[in-house]
Amino acid sequence: MKKLSSILLILFFSATSFSQTGKLNDIDDIISKVKEKHAPDKRTTIFAVEYNLSGNQLELKGETSVPEAKSDLLKEINASGKYSVKDLIQLLPSPETGDKIYGIINLSVGNLRATPDHPAEMVTQALLGTVVKVYKKAEDSWWYIQTPDDYLGWIDGFGVHRVTKNDADSWIKSEKIVYLNTYGHLLSARDENSEPVTDLVAGNILKLTGKADGWYSAELPDKRSGFISEKDAMPFNEWIKGAGATEEKILRTAKRFMGVPYLWGGTSSKGFDCSGFTKTVYFLNGLILQRDASQQYYCGQEIKKEEGFGALKKGDLVFFGLPPKPGKKLRASHVGIYIGDSEFIHASGRVMINSFDKSRANYSEFRTSTYIGSRRIIGSEGVKGVERVSESVYYIKD
Repeated sequence: MKKLSSILLILFFSATSFSQTGKLNDIDDIISKVKEKHAPDKRTTIFAVEYNLSGNQLELKGETSVPEAKSDLLKEINASGKYSVKDLIQLLPSPETGDKIYGIINLSVGNLRATPDHPAEMVTQALLGTVVKVYKKAEDSWWYIQTPDDYLGWIDGFGVHRVTKNDADSWIKSEKIVYLNTYGHLLSARDENSEPVTDLVAGNILKLTGKADGWYSAELPDKRSGFISEKDAMPFNEWIKGAGATEEKILRTAKRFMGVPYLWGGTSSKGFDCSGFTKTVYFLNGLILQRDASQQYYCGQEIKKEEGFGALKKGDLVFFGLPPKPGKKLRASHVGIYIGDSEFIHASGRVMINSFDKSRANYSEFRTSTYIGSRRIIGSEGVKGVERVSESVYYIKD
């Protein structure tokens, strides 16, 4: 009898354990399904949900920037009829942001990091004047923000000037100038030798407050002000109207950055990663590309590897990647710009030119062996992720 009781007890706990495991699998499946629908890419969407289960008492906790994701998750779980749900999922922006849920990048280059710490991995950069969304705060005045190309990351409080929606709209509507020199300064006086207010890089935008004697007077998001020579900048709307990508312009812009050092996450003339380089070159010529090589691989018109290098034109993006593991898709891990005559320019250690031709001194056996295909961007405006530059490129979508 004692033995039978022990067996029944074991069976009871086994059945209970099996039932609990089944419930956990159900919840995991629902969370995965909602995540895949609303937040498949953690680089660009916030959806971090955990749970505790005690019997039928289910506690959901975490955060998301997508109201529809939270709504669908609760709907799916409640529809199962298995759980009593306690909802502790926070919708972002968090209450600590107050009414300042927007920000304007306040340095020539704002560095976005994976965690709120200067030694952390840099995931991308945003240029001066860019309006971003502010989601939450960490210690020491770090803010979690999202850029207009949807990238998420932490930025030091000095790098972003937090504003209300009205302030953001006011900045957007103001007359602005775009800085076009590779590198320079906002100066404290109309004098090339005057003290700098801040450094500047190509693509920075500032509020235009006046023009006289060959100088623009300009203002930063935090109201610091100074002067920029007319030869180094132009009114933003004029630049947008005149920007246009041609083979000659793309190559001229790309070669301006020769020797600029490689920087993981870099998208400015202070330092580039491979896709930051291609994105910036095209941006300065009026076209917007996606952020990463793996994303750019699907932009524009495809030129298959089998067509050979003879099918390429100047300005085409050339992609590289290692053979995928079994069951995985081919993924571009590096990108450059074809400049003709079997040569391409790319950011690899520094911005440099290599060749596909093994008879050349700058031949790269590694890049040639890992070439996976190309994409034509010039003439592909509106095709698969290629957009024309407009004011909205600097402004986060509501």
